[in-house]
Amino acid sequence: MRLDSTERCRALAVDGECGLQKKVRVDGQDVVLTAFQRGEGGGPVDVPVLNDALLEKLAERFGLEACGIDCGLFLGDFGIGNFDGDTHADLAVAFEAFHPDMSDDRLGAGIAVMSGGRNGLQPGSVALVEAGGQQLGDALEAYESLWGVAAGDVDGDGADDLALGVIALDPEFVRAIVLYESPDGLGQSRRAQTWQPGHNEGDYGAPVAFGDFDSDGYSDLVIGSPHNESVGVIYGSRNGLTEVRTQEWSKDSPGMPRAGEPGVGLGNVLAVGDFNGDGADDLATAGRFVPENVLVLYGGVASGSWLALGSAGLTARRLQLWTPDAGGLPTGVQADDGALSVGWFGGSDHLDLAVVNRRYGERTVLLGSPDGLVTN
Repeated sequence: MRLDSTERCRALAVDGECGLQKKVRVDGQDVVLTAFQRGEGGGPVDVPVLNDALLEKLAERFGLEACGIDCGLFLGDFGIGNFDGDTHADLAVAFEAFHPDMSDDRLGAGIAVMSGGRNGLQPGSVALVEAGGQQLGDALEAYESLWGVAAGDVDGDGADDLALGVIALDPEFVRAIVLYESPDGLGQSRRAQTWQPGHNEGDYGAPVAFGDFDSDGYSDLVIGSPHNESVGVIYGSRNGLTEVRTQEWSKDSPGMPRAGEPGVGLGNVLAVGDFNGDGADDLATAGRFVPENVLVLYGGVASGSWLALGSAGLTARRLQLWTPDAGGLPTGVQADDGALSVGWFGGSDHLDLAVVNRRYGERTVLLGSPDGLVTN
């Protein structure tokens, strides 16, 4: 059975938070995975049994010692989902492998997948999905890196698919790659898809997120374009992601704040949740240069036949722009320090949004309500 964003958040939540912390089971024990700042390297979490298993697999594959960044092995962002359809949660972690002397000899990149079982993640099950390999083909080059990882069920079959945000060698080809689930492993039964945001010239990375913005039972993919301060949305369907329904949001989109108002800021940070409890997911995003400003686009519930959906999905009708001056958000947040996190911080049944300054450990909570996000 497919999980909506609220159910997925509840399943992964640690102390009511599912944005920056996610709970999994390893050898029958609960452990917490914590998203870390890009560029820190080393591993997704301080859970030795996970990191050791992942690094050992990479070391075996590339003929290196399993000693992490000192030997040219890097683990990056991660996603949790049921990628093989067996009902157990699996872990997908981005990796990069370099020659130990840290020369330009890039050995490989891709995703390491650890399968889950009855007692949780199985460290001995690590499989690699590599650039240039069968599943990814030429969708990812060995010298490219992955910005972000996100899990969602884009075709509504009850199992999760995986989106990878790419930091491309050529900035004209910043993109997201989608691998579809399969009982034999990610991407084994269906060719990887490549999607580009509407504007990506001169960009440097593509953060990704999933949400069901029209509540039709299919996850929709959001691709950020931080340099151009825009996001692209590709809607899911029974056949997966298609070009039939797409959106692009930028400061020039109809309904966006006018030029005289504070900078919008889009595409560098993404967070998804149903903040007003109407059954459709909403999108919160912050920009690369003004990450202290947070923009929220609200989803709309589908009604009637597909051809009559009309305004279902993300719209600007109830758009909110939160700024430090108007909304009391943290000030002085730099792009690499700012984060958005979703959870239940206010004690109600509605999902809330936390705007986080990770450098100083500060956060401001916007509370979910039937009218959308409100200040505390």
